[in-house]
Amino acid sequence: MARPRGRDELAATVVAAAEAGSTVAVAGSGHSFTEAAMTSGTMIDVGALSGVIDADPTTGLVRVGAGTVLADLNEELHRLGLAMENLGDIDRQTVAGAISTGTHGTGAKLRNISAQIEEIELVSADGGIHELGPGGRSELLRAARVGIGALGAISAVTLRCVPAFTLRRVDAPLPREEVLDTFQERADSNDHFELFTFPYADSALVLERNRTAEPPRPRGRLAAYLNDIVLENWALEALSAAGKRFPGTIPRLTRLAARLASGGRTIDRSYRAFASERRVRFTEMEYAIPRERAAEALEREIHTRALGGTQGHERLQRDIDGARLERTRPGADDLPVDRDRVRQEHAALRAKPARERRRHQRRAIGIGHGVLVVGGQQVRSMACC
Repeated sequence: MARPRGRDELAATVVAAAEAGSTVAVAGSGHSFTEAAMTSGTMIDVGALSGVIDADPTTGLVRVGAGTVLADLNEELHRLGLAMENLGDIDRQTVAGAISTGTHGTGAKLRNISAQIEEIELVSADGGIHELGPGGRSELLRAARVGIGALGAISAVTLRCVPAFTLRRVDAPLPREEVLDTFQERADSNDHFELFTFPYADSALVLERNRTAEPPRPRGRLAAYLNDIVLENWALEALSAAGKRFPGTIPRLTRLAARLASGGRTIDRSYRAFASERRVRFTEMEYAIPRERAAEALEREIHTRALGGTQGHERLQRDIDGARLERTRPGADDLPVDRDRVRQEHAALRAKPARERRRHQRRAIGIGHGVLVVGGQQVRSMACC
């Protein structure tokens, strides 16, 4: 493990590893569900390369170290009167890790975090330092934005920020069928829209976030602690442990979890309204499906799990089977994705024997919970473990 204290030390570490014939992986905060940062060679921790390096509140361009944690960055940006225009619901990732793995939020007109990058400073395998910007090297910038470290080690990024803003967040439990029937209207009428639902329950927790000119009116500390920590973390962890120990109780436990998903209203700084406290370890995976089949996919998943019984739960995940469904319509991105190659690989996988397909899927994404990422909207299904 190497922990360089600056860009030059990072470059020297990369060169030394290359000369030794060692592979290099840069680790962020360890949030990714994949093994993207794992290596048998040199693992680099860029945590020391953090903080705001330069900022121009007029243009909204802010240069930060690659190891800056989003939670810290958000506070720094607020002091500058700025904010990220869109964020995910977890803020413990580093900036470089978040953009390299395609971390996204919600919103029909808003793209993921990597789309908010103006420039990337990259250290290549030979120790060279490259500034990738929208000018003559725009194609390299597009490739590096979600490069998962393939092009080099990111040392700094320049963010394209917006003036600080406030969000009104409304969480409300509603009948799932009603929510799915009105999904398009809800997605179009809210800046940010998502919903959580559980198998064996017929309700959904709807989250709507919208910009407002009203001043922040955050919840009191006690109310926030009871909801965010006690209910959403400790209670969920207890239910998960019970489901693992007694799989036959999973249907009853998921219905209880759905009842515990209480509603609430708050007006707060944007980054506080986006982020959720996550203290329970969980895994997650994503699926790509056509948008028009999203509701059907969710309903069939829930129906299949309901028919699976105790053995099905033991086989698939051995934990409380809570599904989180997040459906949005994120703006189109311009990342260089070879869709023809993706389709060819999927077709080749479908042609393999069922047992081999299952082995491939387990290696690629694990078992048990998922995120449905459909053409113009995203559908999340997640279970805590």
